[in-house]
Amino acid sequence: MTWRTRIVPLGEVGEQDAARWKDLAENALEPNAYLDPGSSCHLSSRPDADDIRVVFAERSGELRECCSSRPACWRAAGPCASPQPAAAS
Repeated sequence: MTWRTRIVPLGEVGEQDAARWKDLAENALEPNAYLDPGSSCHLSSRPDADDIRVVFAERSGELRECCSSRPACWRAAGPCASPQPAAAS
């Protein structure tokens, strides 16, 4: 099975992706407020909102992981810090 990762600017997340993200968060085994779309969508009003990206990781067409971040955070952590899907359990 192949992983597909997409990185989308927060302001360009479409309704379908937003709904899939919300469904993923609501059905998580261990909910995490930092990864919840409700926690991330309010960020669109921040002055640096254009820098915020949402990382969608899909496997076999199913959304498996999703989070928001700023690319500057990836660079600060080093060259291996670009978003990569974790192994599914």
